[in-house]
Amino acid sequence: ESETEEDEVNEVIKKIIDIKSKSKDLLWSDFAILIRTNRSADSFIPVLEKLDIPFLFLASKGLYLKKIVMNIVAYLKLLDNYHESKAVYRILKLPVFNFNQEEISDIFYWSRRKSLSLYKVLQNANTFGFPQETLKKINLLLSLISKHTFLAKEKTVSEVVLRFLEDSGYLKFIVEQEEQKKREDLSYLDQFYRKIQEFEKNNDDKSIKFFLEEFEIEFSSGETGFLSPDYEMGPDTLKIITIHSAKGLEFKYVFIVNMVKDKFPSKERKEAIPIPDDLVKEIIPEGDLHLEEERRLFYVAITRAKEGVFFSWAKDYGGKQLKKPSRFLIEANLISPEKASKYSVKKDVFEKEKISREKERKIKYPLPKHFSFSQLVAYDKCPKQYYYNFILKIPVPGKAQFTFGRTMHKVFELIMERVKDLNGSDQASLFDNKKSKTLKEILNIKDILEIYQSVWLNDWFDSEEQKKEYFKKGKEILKDFYEKYKDQVFTPLFIEKSFKFKIGGEYTMIGKIDRIDLDGKEIKIIDYKTGEPKEKLTFADKRQLLLYQMAATNIFDKPIKELSFYYLENNQEVNFLGNEKDLERVQDWAIKQIEGIIAGDFKENSGFNCRYCDFKEICPQRSDF
Repeated sequence: ESETEEDEVNEVIKKIIDIKSKSKDLLWSDFAILIRTNRSADSFIPVLEKLDIPFLFLASKGLYLKKIVMNIVAYLKLLDNYHESKAVYRILKLPVFNFNQEEISDIFYWSRRKSLSLYKVLQNANTFGFPQETLKKINLLLSLISKHTFLAKEKTVSEVVLRFLEDSGYLKFIVEQEEQKKREDLSYLDQFYRKIQEFEKNNDDKSIKFFLEEFEIEFSSGETGFLSPDYEMGPDTLKIITIHSAKGLEFKYVFIVNMVKDKFPSKERKEAIPIPDDLVKEIIPEGDLHLEEERRLFYVAITRAKEGVFFSWAKDYGGKQLKKPSRFLIEANLISPEKASKYSVKKDVFEKEKISREKERKIKYPLPKHFSFSQLVAYDKCPKQYYYNFILKIPVPGKAQFTFGRTMHKVFELIMERVKDLNGSDQASLFDNKKSKTLKEILNIKDILEIYQSVWLNDWFDSEEQKKEYFKKGKEILKDFYEKYKDQVFTPLFIEKSFKFKIGGEYTMIGKIDRIDLDGKEIKIIDYKTGEPKEKLTFADKRQLLLYQMAATNIFDKPIKELSFYYLENNQEVNFLGNEKDLERVQDWAIKQIEGIIAGDFKENSGFNCRYCDFKEICPQRSDF
């Protein structure tokens, strides 16, 4: 127990420090502070920041209230309506544009004096006597707005957002922040970006205006955006989390705070217009339902702890009246309401407390539960690129060739699904008396082109002309495919087959094989590629299918006949099969990448590849080769 809320916060954090200091094996992530409402976190956060303790506040709502999200929304509002002065003000305050408070005040002065919007003042800045340095900043911002306004006429919301983040330098600013702040902001950015992508998926109109209309409807109704926190997100952090959100989680030590009347159990909110009991048809349960629900939450909170649970409360939370201990503490015989505080903790109890970071300690990141080929090849190319992509999860712009590749993959998936329905191993190949059908007996070219049209993706093309070129290219590929294989019989065993297997007896590999065909009593593994075939495959080229061969060996009891890269550009196959030496080599390669990831070794590989990297604008170690 403590005298004041401030004392309570200090005592809780001091206890956490004491426990952690007594064991070298304990991490900050072994501790959780459980709160009844999000507001209770406000008193803990400043103290944790002051003491340099890494923490993560896992709120269940409030995504739209995060600063990075509000900044992005403000910029979208500015593009939609230049004279949205609140949005302009928020953008002027962004550190990447480097306006100081005096400059912003001068802009506001001329806005009020001339009855102009802030944007209008920026447009006419030359007439208001701003210094050259200020004019330079204003012109930079105006050119950015002009560029993105034009972009917004042709591109989707997600594309405009990514261009803003990159062109303004905002993304680089985020990445260069202190580690914890960087990871939090990027987590919020990732969640909001997925929200935008969901909007684009569900709406034909993907314009900024329509997105903002839907956003405003949701926000004005009181919705602040669901937060989906990553509870294992590194680096090693103490968690502040609501009891509701803590369901299903466990920590070594749990601190349940603010254990006083009207905070926990909380005060019941009565209905504004209560319905008379006589009008309720259902049987009304007896007892205090709200109290029972709070008691259930208390049980949930206690059972989150594996080794130790602590309860804290204070008499003074700043109101007119002092608080009484929670009835739950009294019911559990942990404290009596009459008990007077026997000590008074000084408010400056932590003034001399300092926690310094270990300079040589590597930041602990949550280890992936499994690994994919794309992860390993990204790490092999550049560990720093892996760090940006798979740990920080920084959104990156799409590319036309990737959009086209996804479209073509989907077309061939649907074609082979149709074929499998009639010729799959469970239909034809297992029955000698059933004749398998050729491709043209199942689908004609018109059917295939209709499938192509139905799954075509419009995202990330640089222009309408480029989109038309790719669309035409896809039609030609499909026509060539049909002419080449219309008389052939396909017997797919699996389409888009997911797999999971252990590599090196310790690490889990996952992935998805485009197609597995049954060829007699053997199987053939096929992976689609949108590029052109190489004259000779190197080991690096073969790694993906060699890993698939290892996976198939673990999954199936049938021998593998061959591995095949199917190149869509000219409908050619390149076939091979890994021998024992190849499989040992690819296993050694995979384990080497995995162990590097686990060790947290994310040193950059500067060189030629930097010019093609999605993160070259924010990577301080990039090569300008």
